[in-house]
Amino acid sequence: MVELVGNPLRDYHYLYNGKWKLALIPGMKKQLLELHKRFKTWAKQQVRDGKVLEPPKEWPFELLKLRLEREAILDVRIQEANYLRELIEKEKEKKARERSSIMLEYGPIGMSDRDGGIDGQKINRTSKGVPFIDEPTSPYHLMTLFHYKQMSDAWKKEHGLTRQALNNRQREWHEERVKKAEQEGTHVPGYPGGVDRKGLWRWAKFECEGYPENPNWPKDAKPVTELQEV
Repeated sequence: MVELVGNPLRDYHYLYNGKWKLALIPGMKKQLLELHKRFKTWAKQQVRDGKVLEPPKEWPFELLKLRLEREAILDVRIQEANYLRELIEKEKEKKARERSSIMLEYGPIGMSDRDGGIDGQKINRTSKGVPFIDEPTSPYHLMTLFHYKQMSDAWKKEHGLTRQALNNRQREWHEERVKKAEQEGTHVPGYPGGVDRKGLWRWAKFECEGYPENPNWPKDAKPVTELQEV
């Protein structure tokens, strides 16, 4: 795409092997513009040479051939660019759906992502370095990471979703299943989930009843755009 359209901030050039080159589409438009100038010059010369009384409107064969060839190439490159734009948009939509599916999957539990986000939400920073949630589709968009973590801790504590509490609940739940299986004379189930963080939260969300809804913003929290000196 960069080869085809270039960087508008660099006069539609792109960097290639350490040198700035004019992109293909603007380059071909430039060639066509030069051909039109050549035609106008040729047409005026026809009058000066006494061959015609007015500049001709029909292009001479050689110039017309060059123009049609370049117009055809330009059309193909524009179609290529449009095709690439569609692919890029589809890829963006796919990634957006993927992000949406994991965003707050278990609520605001404060789990760091591999890409530096939190709970499937991107993190950005203000000019003074204050981190905040930068995810337009998140209910916590523009909340500072400071308030987000405070909210997360309070929410987990209120609903008994601390790591230790979840481990205890998981153990009790499993013991109940084992006791029931022994009474019924059926197979004793194996211990579920495991102790990895994600597995534990998945168990809590899908195996426990009454998993709490996401909390509202804390009363003292404001969007980062409304805070001063951040």
